[in-house]
Amino acid sequence: MKRPLSHILVPVDLSAVSKPLALASGRIAKHYDAEITLLHVIEEGIVIHVAGGYNVESLIRSLEERARRLLGELRSELESIGVKVRVYDEVPVGDPGAVIPEVAASIGASEIFVASKGSGLERIIPIGSTLKAIVGLTRVPVVRFKLGLTEGGEPEVLTGDDPFEFILVGVDENASKEMIEYSVALAARSGGRLMFLHVAEQDEPSQYVKNALRLAEKKASEEGIRFETMILTGPPAKVIAQVSEQLPVTSLLVGRTVQKSLIEYILGSALDRLLKTVKKPLIVYPL
Repeated sequence: MKRPLSHILVPVDLSAVSKPLALASGRIAKHYDAEITLLHVIEEGIVIHVAGGYNVESLIRSLEERARRLLGELRSELESIGVKVRVYDEVPVGDPGAVIPEVAASIGASEIFVASKGSGLERIIPIGSTLKAIVGLTRVPVVRFKLGLTEGGEPEVLTGDDPFEFILVGVDENASKEMIEYSVALAARSGGRLMFLHVAEQDEPSQYVKNALRLAEKKASEEGIRFETMILTGPPAKVIAQVSEQLPVTSLLVGRTVQKSLIEYILGSALDRLLKTVKKPLIVYPL
């Protein structure tokens, strides 16, 4: 397992959100002595839409030049505060949701940091499926931060002082040994603590979940991590969101379900609902 928070991929779309995301990622990277790679993907669909009647190659060159200029500015600003940062060599053209996971794998990223809109940002950030595509395709943990607005109406990334200080870990039927080990390693990096939470829709957790919780407690104990274990009943997404608001946890870590039931395809999965509703940083581990 790659060491958590060692090499963070930060994809930026060069909108008003890019600088807040890059700077927030930089503050976290500096705190954990991590390296950052900045990436911009030129959306192929936008090129095709905009380029009607124009030279496509010329348009792409123009977009690439603009991207390199703005990425260079972000890099300089991050380096000025002591962050180890580089810009990805290419400015690829394609579907960002597919390209970003490929780049993360190619550079050996430990995480991907992304941001999604919060209240009041509908007019600033276009609604799209890039986040869901990244989460669905990547084999790298994705840390999703919510965006809010400052008093002056500017977008800001809601990270808190240290998003990895107290992590709520959702343990269910899909929880893997690797996910549990990642959560413990992440807490070890932050010197923080963990809460292992299972939300049962039935009264009694399955034997698999009991074993997963025992493994989590064993791994945390071996690393000297402070931890708590909680078992509740109810709709998982709703209960997890409620607990995250009621307790002073600084982030949540959940696994991405590989297979969805028919009802999840129709109504949306628990992860879909958490991505939309949870305000605190949400770490999605690929199962």
